Amino acid sequence: MLKTRLGTFAIISLLFVNAAHAQVVARQIQAEAAMKQQVVPPRISPLAACTPTALTIPTTRTGTLTTSSCYNSLINTVEDIYTFTGTAGQTITVDYSSTSYEVFLWFEGLVSYSDGTIQSSFLSSGASRSKFTYTFKTTRTYTLETQSLFGPGEGFPYTGNYTVAITTSGGPSGCTVNSTTLCLNNNRFAVSASWRTTSGQTGAGAAVAITSDTGYFTFFSATNVEIVIKVLDACPLNSRYWVFAGGLTDVNVTLTIRDTKLGTTKTYTNPLGAAFQPIQDTNALAVCP
Repeated sequence: MLKTRLGTFAIISLLFVNAAHAQVVARQIQAEAAMKQQVVPPRISPLAACTPTALTIPTTRTGTLTTSSCYNSLINTVEDIYTFTGTAGQTITVDYSSTSYEVFLWFEGLVSYSDGTIQSSFLSSGASRSKFTYTFKTTRTYTLETQSLFGPGEGFPYTGNYTVAITTSGGPSGCTVNSTTLCLNNNRFAVSASWRTTSGQTGAGAAVAITSDTGYFTFFSATNVEIVIKVLDACPLNSRYWVFAGGLTDVNVTLTIRDTKLGTTKTYTNPLGAAFQPIQDTNALAVCP
């Protein structure tokens, strides 16, 4: 008889948890729908006086939502906002959880609770959890919002501690040398240069390596050197890779440095008609080691 009672209690408990979780998912879908209606196409919600925190992925962050955190009046939540560079073909998994409140994730509307691309669950530890996997279609800066879920018109949102882990896979797997790409610093950094003239002529610089960390680009012809660049490992000094470059041109130049290990991209631009100014960036790439 005791076993029967315990079994019945376990079933009732499981049904209660499932029902509670179903209500949470319904509220997450409701909040998501409100976010999507705010902007077309869907992107980040408009939050005044909130400064995003830049991340280098992969990473794990622990944070705390408080009454002074960013407030999103659209769906009555508090939140932290993060930005990071995603590289086309790279896949991320974001795992966001809290034992203090029901969690809600917004990733520019690219994934969704309603179609199951964001998975919502309760862990045995009592944590509310949201998780998704996404493969970047383009290389650019993406914005992630980690929020508490309380629901429209239900008083001030819950606050408390949380953890968000972002892991990566696929994407860049090393630099490949070609006619327009320098591979610098142990082939970690892929460097390219594009140019545009006042007449509208455009092209990609021809890449020539000099040493393992230095090279140059020619424009217009193989004998016309226009840009010299060096990427230095200064991790022991200030936990950065440094970038030094000089130019012998006044055409519009876009100089792109891509970290093939983490996918981070750094871009420098010279305006059309202006003499190329020296680049001495000792804070360029926070991607050590």
